[in-house]
Amino acid sequence: MRFLFLGDSWTHGTESGKYTEYSKYRFSSLLSRRCNAEEVNLSIEGGSNHSIARIFMEQDLSQFDRVFVQFTYPLRTEFFDKGGNIAKLKIKKVKDTYIENGEEVPPYVQKQLVNPDISPKWERVLFGMIGRIKSISGIMCDDVDWWDAYYEDIYQDEFGKSDEKLFFYLIKNKLKLLNIPHVMTSIDPKCELPIDLQLNQMKYPRANGRISPGGHPSRLGHILICNDILKLL
Repeated sequence: MRFLFLGDSWTHGTESGKYTEYSKYRFSSLLSRRCNAEEVNLSIEGGSNHSIARIFMEQDLSQFDRVFVQFTYPLRTEFFDKGGNIAKLKIKKVKDTYIENGEEVPPYVQKQLVNPDISPKWERVLFGMIGRIKSISGIMCDDVDWWDAYYEDIYQDEFGKSDEKLFFYLIKNKLKLLNIPHVMTSIDPKCELPIDLQLNQMKYPRANGRISPGGHPSRLGHILICNDILKLL
């Protein structure tokens, strides 16, 4: 059997251990081992519902026996950076953040400043997320980055909900049409769609002692998520 998993950092296993151990402790791996299935995890840290739907549409679904889709916060999105220019702007912003915080700039950041990855690729937009990687376009509107201006003056939650609904039923209806068993989950506490399981619950412990709804699941959290998904199969 082959299982396909799509989602963001929750499905990716972020903070479940060292970076090299994510694939060992995340619920997708635990679930696949319990079912004696091959795990195909195409989740992206910082992914959006748009990226989840895009990657889903790129797959040959006939190769999978079950599909597990984890939706994320509707306000996230992505865009295609054809010229690869955003990578240079983003790594400079990361460096400036370290300097502003009085911290030493890590070697990997210094290396990327000298030789940035400027290949054409999809760029994540993580407006409002805590961390060093934030939305950036390089296009200024009245001294404000375009994405910040977009979320401040244009974006509304109603738009995010509409996109979420479009992506949800696009995926669900295609899987139903192909008669492929599937489980639909979300980490958005405000999700109003008929998902099978809400992952952003107090019952799932968080990494580094964080309190729900902040942070990613701990190893125990991933075990409990795995157990609850198993009950749905």
